[in-house]
Amino acid sequence: MRYDLRQLLIQRLSLKGLEKDLIPGFLRSLANSIDRGQNPNFTLINNHMRHIGWDDIDLDYRTFELARNCLEAGGFVGHEYKPSKWYEEIISSLQ
Repeated sequence: MRYDLRQLLIQRLSLKGLEKDLIPGFLRSLANSIDRGQNPNFTLINNHMRHIGWDDIDLDYRTFELARNCLEAGGFVGHEYKPSKWYEEIISSLQ
């Protein structure tokens, strides 16, 4: 049985207090934050996420790496700007 890393990401974000309907926006902000820096660094990206309003979620390094890997595998990082609907597909594909 293959465990879907996206499902694990959703579970980890939910356990950190992020409501499911906010996860697409959070992931979009995270992907854009990763794209901002030439050398994505957890501390800088986490500080940027807090600065743009995601200070209610305490993003740990493991969850950050999981999210980054899921976003990169899905083609969400390193490409043109994507609307929130694009990220909602991650959530809807798991339900």
